Amino acid sequence: MSRYQRVEDLETMQIDDTQQMIGEGRIKRSFLDQIIDREHSYDPRVMGQRTVFIGLSLILTAALSLVALTVVLSMASAARMGEERRSERKPDSIRYGLQLIPDLHQLSNGMLVYSTSLDANATRQKYVDGINEFLDTYVNEQNSRHRFMADCAEGQTEKPKDKWCRFDTTRAFSREGRGCTRYDNFGYDSGAPCVLFALKDEIQWRPKVGSNVTEVPFKCDITPNARSSSPPGAIYFPALRDNLRLGGFPINKLPSRNLIVNGEPVTDEDGETAYDTPSLIFVKFALPDVKMHYTISCGLKDDVEGYEIKNLNDFRGRKIFTFDVIVN
Repeated sequence: MSRYQRVEDLETMQIDDTQQMIGEGRIKRSFLDQIIDREHSYDPRVMGQRTVFIGLSLILTAALSLVALTVVLSMASAARMGEERRSERKPDSIRYGLQLIPDLHQLSNGMLVYSTSLDANATRQKYVDGINEFLDTYVNEQNSRHRFMADCAEGQTEKPKDKWCRFDTTRAFSREGRGCTRYDNFGYDSGAPCVLFALKDEIQWRPKVGSNVTEVPFKCDITPNARSSSPPGAIYFPALRDNLRLGGFPINKLPSRNLIVNGEPVTDEDGETAYDTPSLIFVKFALPDVKMHYTISCGLKDDVEGYEIKNLNDFRGRKIFTFDVIVN
């Protein structure tokens, strides 16, 4: 038959599409056979069993997820309770006395790392946020106790009856146009950062001082780690009335006593016995523009002329706080 010869009987040229086809070196079943097999293999009972199995699997997965979430929340709660117990077991030398804000141990491994560069904005903001958070809580706590707060006169040493002396942060933290305030982010934007100290005295220690002493002296000693450098200056807010080179914690806030009103102790929102808020001191450091490393030791002083304290050694709280400042 010629290559182009006409085919008269088309039936003889029909292709059996049900026969096996060979391709790519292996036998493949025809598309039609695959469809027929799937139709013959369908069983509603099997499909129902599969649906039930999938439903049970989803329920089991949800239950396991709920159990896992419960375990995680229980572990977190146990961790918080453990932390509270550990805090209660801490010695008085850590729980009470001088407290540094911001918490440098939590934020930067016990060091104040300072730089005015744009790259250090996040680090500076962490310190500022720590101070703001503490002061917001402090002021709100004083405001919530307004019925039990009195505006004591400057230099007043005696506590009023059934009242606590209010600590005026606005007046205490500025002097002669300088200070540690929110307006310049406590000096962190201007090369003169401030750190805040609180004197927490809930162990009923009362300083034994002369009749005219109104404050407990406080001083920071700054040691450069390079011999050729000089230490930066430190400014205190509030300062001693007679010596601006030192800070002073008002005696009318010591000790941080509780109040008994109508035969019952004053309590906070959680029903716990409320104590007087601690007195505070800001210290501003004028840091240089060059890289430096300082070790700073701040503490209560009992040998300042005119402000001698006879029983400082009896105070079981922290009397000295040491930390490092690194200027980058």
